[in-house]
Formats: sequence, C-alpha cells, structure tokens
Amino acid sequence: MLKADHIIAVSNFIKSYLLQNYSGNFCNKITVIQRGLDLAYFNPDRVSKNRVIDLSKKWNLPEDKKII
Repeated sequence: MLKADHIIAVSNFIKSYLLQNYSGNFCNKITVIQRGLDLAYFNPDRVSKNRVIDLSKKWNLPEDKKII
C-alpha cells in the first residue's frame, strides 16, 4: 500500500494511524475521502424512471430486490 502512487484514507484517524505506524515520507500521497455522498450530485430525483428501467433490463437486475 505504501509503495502506491497515491493512498486513499477513509478518515483522518486512518491517515494519522498510517503516518504514526509506518515509516517513510508519504504524507503528501494520502488523500482523505470521508464516507458519505453529495446528495446535490448523487440525487436520485435527477434520474429518470426510464433510465432506471432501461439499465435494470440491460443489467438483468431482479425486480424484487432493492438496488442502491
């Protein structure tokens, strides 16, 4: 992991853990991406029902299962 071009940490705690427990100069290679999502960008109301139906058919998704 520390030999990678870039590292994604899921929290500041994980970033701190990496910096404290692993040697090397890689602090500029770590990006923290918090959990969650931007509802303005990933807004389900912006997706048309036709698009959902078309993709469900294309991907052979079961109709009785909730897909996120």
